[in-house]
Amino acid sequence: MGMFDDLRCEMRLPAKPDSRLRGLGYQTKDLDCTLAQIVIRADGRLVDENVRLEKKPGAPDAPEQVFTEWVKWRDEWFERKVGPDIPLNYTGSINFYGDCGGWVEFCAFVENGTVTKIVPVELPKQFQKSAA
Repeated sequence: MGMFDDLRCEMRLPAKPDSRLRGLGYQTKDLDCTLAQIVIRADGRLVDENVRLEKKPGAPDAPEQVFTEWVKWRDEWFERKVGPDIPLNYTGSINFYGDCGGWVEFCAFVENGTVTKIVPVELPKQFQKSAA
C-alpha cells in the first residue's frame, strides 16, 4: 500500500451537496508521504496541521476523548496535540481521494501554497452537480 498523507479540505468543493464531503479525511500521495496531517483551509492556504503525539500515563478520562484527543498504540496512550499551522509553499496539483459511499476524488491546483482551483476527478452520482 505504501505511505501517504492525510488531507482535509475546508474549501468549498465542486460537489452537491459539498457540505457532506467538506472536512472529511482524504488521502494523497502527491506530497511527501510522511503521514502528515495536511489541510486546505477555507481561504485556500495549504498547511501542515503540525500534529504530534505525546506519551501520557494511564487512559483518557472520558470515552469520547478516545476518538478525538487520544491514541492507543502498543498498549500505551498518547495525547494528540495540534501545534500552529506550518504553511506549505507548494506549487503543482494534488489529487485527494477517499470512500464516501462511493469513490470520491478531487484535484486541487496549488500556486505558492494557495489552492487556486479544485476540480472533481470522480464522484458518485449523488454528489454530481446537475448540468444546468
